[in-house]
Amino acid sequence: MPLVRVIIPTYNRAALLREAIHSVLEQSFQDYEIVVADDGSTDDTARVLDEAAGRESRLRFVILGHGGAARARNAAVRQPGDFRYAAFLDADDLWLPHHLEESVRVLEEEPGIGLVFADNEIWDLTGDWTETAIQSRAARHKNAVGLASRSPKPGVHVLDGAVCRRAMCGNEIMPVLSTVVVRKAAVTRSDWFDARLSVMEDCAFFFFLAAGGHPFCFLDSVHTRYRCHGDNLTGTALDLSSPVLLSRYQSVLLYQKIKLDLPLTSGERALVRGDAAMAAYLLAQAYAEQGDLERARSHYADALGYRASWAAFKSSVLSRLPAPLFYGLRRLRGAVVSGT
Repeated sequence: MPLVRVIIPTYNRAALLREAIHSVLEQSFQDYEIVVADDGSTDDTARVLDEAAGRESRLRFVILGHGGAARARNAAVRQPGDFRYAAFLDADDLWLPHHLEESVRVLEEEPGIGLVFADNEIWDLTGDWTETAIQSRAARHKNAVGLASRSPKPGVHVLDGAVCRRAMCGNEIMPVLSTVVVRKAAVTRSDWFDARLSVMEDCAFFFFLAAGGHPFCFLDSVHTRYRCHGDNLTGTALDLSSPVLLSRYQSVLLYQKIKLDLPLTSGERALVRGDAAMAAYLLAQAYAEQGDLERARSHYADALGYRASWAAFKSSVLSRLPAPLFYGLRRLRGAVVSGT
């Protein structure tokens, strides 16, 4: 059996997929197979996969109806055959040649480790990422160094399960999936990723592993190039009128609810409830912007149920006004804020 199964979900990424596969084939570590899960692509992906599989016997693929990245990854995990480790690569990202070799070495030398993750480099093709945003994301990785319970060698930092869980509750660390290699034996459920989530499905998976007590290991070096090209599902757009943003906020709130169903300390629960309150408030704002005042009221109330805040309370009260008055006040406030 191959030691590693490389899992690549893809949806309408034909040109980028070819480069992602090439970055796997260029790895210094070669004991792997590649399983690509095509999530119902309508572009040239089928031809790219046929050509790649014809050239590389270790590559196979599964064609699915469109159902999201979580479902696609689960399908790839369930494909016949055995493996010891699963390595994840999104079709729009690239691995550096040392990624698998260094990650697998740690997992082999440290049999208690459930997950290895590493630093990544952002390739912003849109101009949307500010230097502050990039540094903020990088800081969450570097926090892992300070949180480490031990460092068996330079650049290798082990975080015990409790530390991982607490740090993720406080958003202090969050692995980037395309840098992650997971020990298969550490995953105790059949569906690794929650298919109800359109975003944050990877975070929910990490949190599940951490809540189960599995130590993580952070490799303090760049292993992956994350390409931001303008239509990433977890992009930075904040247009409340967008159906895509509405779906994203629904998924973020569900992610917080999933975390609250897991065993947490009182301090961790307070942190997650704060995040759930913000997610519910933003979802309410999106519903209000899109004209669904009934659902907006419901989620303003949810936000207050998780944590009291003046913004949620004020919006909750105003949302009980007749719709024409509510939206008139909303337009007036927008005009005042914009100075028009």
